[in-house]
Amino acid sequence: MSLHFLKMHGAGNDFVLVDGFSQSGLQLDAKLAQALADRRRGVGADQILWVERGRELPFGYRIYNADGSTAGQCGNGARCIAAYLHRHYGLPKNFSVESPAGIVEARILDGDQVEVSLGRPSWLAADIPTTLAVSNQGEVSFQALNRDWPGTALSLGNPHLVIEVANVDAAPLAQLGEWIKQADCLADGANLSMVQVQSADTLRLRVYERGVGETLACGSGACAAAIAMQLRGRVQSAVRLQLPGGLLQVRWDRPAGTVYLTGPAQSVYAGVFQQ
Repeated sequence: MSLHFLKMHGAGNDFVLVDGFSQSGLQLDAKLAQALADRRRGVGADQILWVERGRELPFGYRIYNADGSTAGQCGNGARCIAAYLHRHYGLPKNFSVESPAGIVEARILDGDQVEVSLGRPSWLAADIPTTLAVSNQGEVSFQALNRDWPGTALSLGNPHLVIEVANVDAAPLAQLGEWIKQADCLADGANLSMVQVQSADTLRLRVYERGVGETLACGSGACAAAIAMQLRGRVQSAVRLQLPGGLLQVRWDRPAGTVYLTGPAQSVYAGVFQQ
């Protein structure tokens, strides 16, 4: 089997993009996604993006994590998809595309910058889902690693748990991320964001992604962190987030509800995967 792909990344969060339109005889499944994502025997990626026809719109996409599991949303992936559709199919600078979690509005900006909408957050326990008691502002508390953890739980089409820390570099991200994978209180797991507030418009962030592990950047995790800190009165509606792989920007006007993510979407190389 020969599979043509494009390697892309958004602030270091890397993807293998496969165009299902030009390779209609191929089908993406968990096994193939794992093979593509393998960093030693495959191409290597945090997620695999599969472009296909939408149910209502001309273009849609699916998301597979590196472990072969599926994802409902991926902010940096959405921006890379948008950049690809604009560059290769000539879509205008403003258009919509179908994600597994719903319609994403995309806007192509100057340079390599792309803005996407990721819908409205929900902190209903059933939407996350979680058995933890969730307040009307998403506040939760749980015990793990021999201590109490106050945080914010929410869904953006995928589950997120945001915890504020004093020093993000020293935070036990991997240990807590592994605990969450096995936690009965989070039936589908969660993307763990550990965030440090630097000012009213700047956050530092590390993310342990469900199905992947720690990544250089996570778009939906950045949105979740910005929303959580705004709900707690820690930041304003527009913030910059400094992640290990680069800078992302999030804008969330709570009355309007929709969250917007802006950042780079870059193509690295094209290739052919043989299996």
